[in-house]
Amino acid sequence: MDNLINLNNTKSNTLEFEMTIEGANSSDVDCHFVIEAKGQDFRFKAKRDEDNRWTVDIPAMPYLDRTTYKCYTEVVTEGQYFKPMDGNVNVVGSAEIFTSTPKNKTVESDIKRIEEAKRLDENREEKRKNQSWRQKEKSIEQIANELMKGKGEKPLVENEEKPVENSKDAKVRAILEESGIKPKKKKEKVSFVRTKLLN
Repeated sequence: MDNLINLNNTKSNTLEFEMTIEGANSSDVDCHFVIEAKGQDFRFKAKRDEDNRWTVDIPAMPYLDRTTYKCYTEVVTEGQYFKPMDGNVNVVGSAEIFTSTPKNKTVESDIKRIEEAKRLDENREEKRKNQSWRQKEKSIEQIANELMKGKGEKPLVENEEKPVENSKDAKVRAILEESGIKPKKKKEKVSFVRTKLLN
């Protein structure tokens, strides 16, 4: 029997080997195949098929890890103990499945829609507040004008009349004055800003 034995731990296995016994009664032989794993010995009885051929049936052993374990055969005949073979068992074929934590795509989609709707509502509310504030907010000139009017004073921005006379009007006025007529000067509205420090 080879010293390295492949063993599938997900299904049953049948091992076959030849063993010759000399100097003892071959009909009185007790043979086992032993696997040393996980701190204990797993023993499986070997059966003789022919004179020197033996078979061992090993059931599925899913609890064995996918690694290498020590193994050997032991024989007891006529009160004597023999250990004719030492080897290794290489466990193969075990299926390993890894998965992440499942996520509920439906719930996640609903949550995203709710969060998006909430953000839109918050944006609309913020815009509404800003518009309301702008409607209530008054300019400095408006506040100052109201204060000035309350005191009976002229507003900061107003239209006052300022006399303006061009050269043509001046000639006409001179002729009229020579004739003894005193015309009134023409006035033109000019916009300007009067500033006043408010206490």
